[in-house]
Amino acid sequence: MFFNGCKRIFAVQYKTSFPLQITNRAFVVIENPAPGNSNIEIYLTKSKDVPASGSVTNGSCEISPKLSILSEEALCTYISTRELYWQQKNIVRSVASSLLMSTQRIKHLISTYPALTVLAEEHFIQAAQDLIDPKTERFVRGRWQEVETRLRLISFYGVEVHRLRLAKWIWTQEFATLEERLKINTNPETKAFLCIQRKMFFNKLMFRYSTDGLTKTFEELYTTLHQYIGLSDSYELLHYLQRSPYLFVLPIRRIQDILSMLLDAGITKDEIRADLWILHHNLDVMKERIDQAHKINVSISKPWVLRCDDDRFGRYMQRRISDDEALQPHGSKIEFLAAKLSCTEADVKIMQTRFPLLLNINLKKLSSSIDYLLEQGYLSYQIQSFPRVLSLSLEQRTKKRIQEFQKVSNGLIKPRLHHLMSTDVNFQKSQPEAQPDLTKDQPYRRNCA
Repeated sequence: MFFNGCKRIFAVQYKTSFPLQITNRAFVVIENPAPGNSNIEIYLTKSKDVPASGSVTNGSCEISPKLSILSEEALCTYISTRELYWQQKNIVRSVASSLLMSTQRIKHLISTYPALTVLAEEHFIQAAQDLIDPKTERFVRGRWQEVETRLRLISFYGVEVHRLRLAKWIWTQEFATLEERLKINTNPETKAFLCIQRKMFFNKLMFRYSTDGLTKTFEELYTTLHQYIGLSDSYELLHYLQRSPYLFVLPIRRIQDILSMLLDAGITKDEIRADLWILHHNLDVMKERIDQAHKINVSISKPWVLRCDDDRFGRYMQRRISDDEALQPHGSKIEFLAAKLSCTEADVKIMQTRFPLLLNINLKKLSSSIDYLLEQGYLSYQIQSFPRVLSLSLEQRTKKRIQEFQKVSNGLIKPRLHHLMSTDVNFQKSQPEAQPDLTKDQPYRRNCA
């Protein structure tokens, strides 16, 4: 959820068909953005003039901004509802744990520095962390006024900072440099892209492209990524360009050829979005590796397989071949685990929700770990309750800890599965007291009572 900044916060417009409608004077909250859903929470002023100044047509309400200033009570209510969201999403270790900010303190900061509302939640916390002295918990004198001036400048040139994924450049760039880049006659997204670049790469872009060329390249790049990997927002492209700015200078035709090849090879759009560095790799090498994998009926699901070194690629192919052999006669890892643990496939899917990386574990490791745990007397339902234990090193962790536990208790007690996953300190605390060895003669002690 985002704020949008001005000296006063106004409610201008909302539409039930959109998850969020923001203008330069408004914000609304919609809990469930599904089409036709009426579960909408809107925090507006309780002013009596609002109905008279607006009209409601087809689920849309247009209200005169001068008569619908957001009340202080409504703002406090809004922040209270978002505080739990901040904590759940763990954004920069959450507001409460990172800055120890109460709802009232957040409200006070926003009312004192209205330009804060132009930032998204994570950017607001990032700004507060950089600008607040951790000892005195007060803003560093002179720093905030500079940031506020920059925010006003960016808003003046039409860059929607509240939609940016990365906004640190707001206060890291020199002010003169920032103003120079914002004055370039191009669209707001391209302005934002230019603002986040280092000086050397910025100069390279300005030497290589005209103003119209920058705009055209950005639009073509977004259109291509939207078509092939489902990029949903032109501002989302800025997130990827922040991590890989040289993506901007790659030929569009090359990007299209690589994306088409990856999708045909069976790599999902999500995997490609997570590893766009693959677009820099050699096209012929990737084609050759895909052909090698197809000849031996091995599927490639990760882009890194196509850009890693030859030795690692060879080990990956050998592992996949051995996994396919061990998987027979089962059709998938889920079927394999269900048969191994004597449970249903639904139980295995529940295990996967508890430990999402379960199906990424090597098949031989899964088989040997399950066999060993069952031999030690652990039951199937216990392994299903703690599936992460299957990811532990069998020799260095699982066997070692079970043997250590049994040695202390002379084989009378075995550790619980969650003890195998705990830290070394917690594992030492969980060990039982030393038990006498019942196989040996015990010294006679006379009862003096």
